[in-house]
Amino acid sequence: MSVLELARPAADIEQKIRTIDTRLDSLRRRRTQAEAELNRLVREENKLIRNFANSEGREKQDIRARLSGLATDRTSQELEMQGLSVAIAEAEQERNELLPEYEREWKLRSAQERQRRLAELRRAHEANLAKVREADRMLQEARAAADRSFFDWTTFKDQQLIEEQLAAQEAHKAEWQKKSGPFSPQNRR
Repeated sequence: MSVLELARPAADIEQKIRTIDTRLDSLRRRRTQAEAELNRLVREENKLIRNFANSEGREKQDIRARLSGLATDRTSQELEMQGLSVAIAEAEQERNELLPEYEREWKLRSAQERQRRLAELRRAHEANLAKVREADRMLQEARAAADRSFFDWTTFKDQQLIEEQLAAQEAHKAEWQKKSGPFSPQNRR
């Protein structure tokens, strides 16, 4: 299976779940509004029932007519609530049926992503190791060059010191020969 074949079903499932979630949000908002309206109607109906008990004659007939209208509205709202509850339950069931497939796809994508990331990190590590090996090689070369230059420097200094010592010995020898040799002023007498 190619990555494109795996990515498409997951995107389709993800899109379906998003669509269902959007629909569920809308249905839940409508149910909340219907519930608030139903509660308002029940409060108003209870208020009219209390007023009905305290009223007389024509006023009772008006309240009865209003109660009848409220009962119809309340029944309509209850039916709306039941319909919305059924629609919400169906949407949640549909969503729950998609979740195992989505979860499988998600695990597969996660595993692929982890493998890709591991390969990327391995390549970066290998590149860094190559840099370290190159730096070690260059360090060894630099150490060898430093050792050679130190040897050359100390050899030159030692040679210079030896030459100075030899020159001093020659000067001392020449001085000694002048003073102590057969041509020295002390031996000419």
